[in-house]
Amino acid sequence: MTRSWLLVADSSRARIYSYDKKDGDWDLEAELDHPESRTRTSELVTDQQGRGRQGGTGGHAPAKSNEVDAHANEEVKFAREVSERLTGGFDKHSYAKLGLVAPPHFLGLLRKNLADHIGRTLFLELGKDYATASEAELKDRLLARI
Repeated sequence: MTRSWLLVADSSRARIYSYDKKDGDWDLEAELDHPESRTRTSELVTDQQGRGRQGGTGGHAPAKSNEVDAHANEEVKFAREVSERLTGGFDKHSYAKLGLVAPPHFLGLLRKNLADHIGRTLFLELGKDYATASEAELKDRLLARI
C-alpha cells in the first residue's frame, strides 16, 4: 500500500496525516507543537535592551529588533524540526508522496528546509492556514485537492 503524507501546519503546530487515495483512509500520524512560537516576545527575549534614547526627538523608544529576531528564530527552528520529521518518515518508507498546507510564510520556511529528495515527492503545496481546523473541516477542504 502506497500512502501519502499530508502536513497541515503553521509556525507553532503541525499535524501529519497519512492518506491512502484508493480507499480514502485518513489517519493522524503525528502532532508536533512548538509553543515557543506562541510565547510572548518579552518571555523570548532574555537580553532586553529596554528603552533607548532616540536622537533628536528627546524621547525614548522600545527596542524591537530583538523581539522580531526571536520570533523569526523560533519559526525557523520549528520549520527545521518539521522538515526533519518528514525526512525521517520518508527514509523509513512511511510515505511516497507529500502534501504541504501552511500559511505562505511558513510554507516558504518549510520549502527552504526540506531536503531535495523530499521536495521531489511533493504533490501539493497550499498556502492556507488550516492548522486549527478540525479533521472534518480538513477533509472537506482538502480531499478534492488530493
